[in-house]
Amino acid sequence: MKQVFDLEERMENFSAMVLSFCDSIQKTYAGSTIANQLTRSGLSVALNYA
Repeated sequence: MKQVFDLEERMENFSAMVLSFCDSIQKTYAGSTIANQLTRSGLSVALNYA
């Protein structure tokens, strides 16, 4: 049986997981820089879909 996935819902879940992961990254200079870039990139997927 083929499963049907709602792409918009999956992208929202992905964005939430990215934010959660970025909050767990160490708050060093390198960690903050990487978390900042990852947050912007991870959230842009859902924002560009709309």
